[in-house]
Amino acid sequence: MSQWGSGELKRSGDLLGWIFFLLGLTGLFFAVFEYSIYSRNKDVLEWNQAFGADTPEEHKLVKTQLAATIVASILGTALAIAGVDLVLSAYFYNRELDRIELLEAVKGQPKPIIFTSIPGARSFCDNCGNPLEPRSRFCPSCGKVIQHDGRA
Repeated sequence: MSQWGSGELKRSGDLLGWIFFLLGLTGLFFAVFEYSIYSRNKDVLEWNQAFGADTPEEHKLVKTQLAATIVASILGTALAIAGVDLVLSAYFYNRELDRIELLEAVKGQPKPIIFTSIPGARSFCDNCGNPLEPRSRFCPSCGKVIQHDGRA
């Protein structure tokens, strides 16, 4: 295991981000719901004011609902943004941890040698040594089947 973190840390950062994000969405939903109630009560208050039937409690209720709507909007937005930030941070942090663990795993091991064919270079039959055409399936000299990499 790497000295930079553990699987528990990876999972908890990601989980915490999703929790914040869901709480933020819940707050935004509450803000929309509260705004609809505020809007309806504001209309009722204006109707009552027109007929002189409004009370100080109604004014206080409408102001309280407006404040709750604003607070829920701000907190919901902040939590949703924080959640997205935590999820993305955990994702990139996890990728970096995986990269570091991979580098530590291959540290000290010899690097593999990769042989590639040079385009346009001729290959030769392993059986008889005669030159082969680039896309031939059989050796024209001995008839041995040629593998896909151009070797007999």
